[in-house]
Amino acid sequence: MRQAIERWLHTTHARLRRLPVLAAKAGALPIPPRREQAFRRNGSERAARVDSRRRWQGRYDEVRRRHGAGEPLMAIARAMGLARSTVRKFAYAESFPAPPPTWARSKQA
Repeated sequence: MRQAIERWLHTTHARLRRLPVLAAKAGALPIPPRREQAFRRNGSERAARVDSRRRWQGRYDEVRRRHGAGEPLMAIARAMGLARSTVRKFAYAESFPAPPPTWARSKQA
C-alpha cells in the first residue's frame, strides 16, 4: 500500500511541477530531477506477477488442449468462464500471447 501511495504521489508531484511558476522566491528549493525509470517492484509484487502469469499460462494450455480435442470455442468459454475473444486468441495463437514489456508499451503511446 505504501508503494502504491508513493507512486501516486510521484506522478501527481510530476504533474504539479509542470505547472507554470507564478513567482520565484529567493530561497526556493531546486526542482528535483524527473524520474526516468519505473519504481522497482518489491518481492511480493514480483511474486504476484509470476503467479498471475502462471495461472494465465495454465488457462492457455487448457484452451489449447480442449480446442485440439475438437471442443467448440463457445463451449470452452462457457466452461472456463473466459471471454470468447480470449478463448479465440488462445486457440489460434502459436505460443502463449504475453503482453509486450512495459517499456515497449510506453513508446507506442
